[in-house]
Amino acid sequence: MSTVVLVHGAAMDGSVWTYQATALADAGFTPIAVDLPGHGGSEGEPSASAKGYAGWLLAYLAFLGEPVHLVGHSMGALVVLEAAAARPDLVRSVTMIGVSDRMPVNPDLLAAVAEGDVSFFATMGSWMHAREPIGTPAWTVADTVRILQSAAPGVAAADLTACNDYPGAATVASQVSRPILLILGEQDLMTKPSAAQPIADAAPDATTVLIEGAGHLIPVECPDAVNEAILTFLEKADDGLV
Repeated sequence: MSTVVLVHGAAMDGSVWTYQATALADAGFTPIAVDLPGHGGSEGEPSASAKGYAGWLLAYLAFLGEPVHLVGHSMGALVVLEAAAARPDLVRSVTMIGVSDRMPVNPDLLAAVAEGDVSFFATMGSWMHAREPIGTPAWTVADTVRILQSAAPGVAAADLTACNDYPGAATVASQVSRPILLILGEQDLMTKPSAAQPIADAAPDATTVLIEGAGHLIPVECPDAVNEAILTFLEKADDGLV
């Protein structure tokens, strides 16, 4: 089976893919949850642009030496989209989770993290979760805040700048020849589902799945629904059905 490279969002790390990595491995895929430069256990400096991170990702994909499925959440979705547009020969498909055409950041949040105010991460963490979740997710707001607060100095500011300054995903999606899956959270306050429609409209081959009861951090809020959507899509992509 194919390799699947998973790319986390702003100020997070590869641990957010715990549920997806397990499901992918159980289904026979080879999952690789990367830590972007400066995040988690990865050395290097964070980038203030999605294209900057995409350059790092492409170097890693070239090292792997085989076309892979790319899965990205939030900022990571922009990164995998840029990588697929630049080097389609290294990519089988693209899954974008919790994303929108433009991703402006709340000015107060942007100013707070630029000043190194980590106390604001509690508010950011709450924004990332559904107000009325379905069921009782094992991953809590406290888990999210813990990762945000453990990020190295400057990481959150760089990542949120990368999101805020991104000119638009729809234009890039129109250049991607590989199939695209959009997974959106019905209660997402940070990247509202309606704001992702331009991406779906622009992409030559796009499928959209809306997850009820999910906020922005969909992979850990509703892992079963996300896993089902990803596995269905990847299996079709490998069979040439999407």
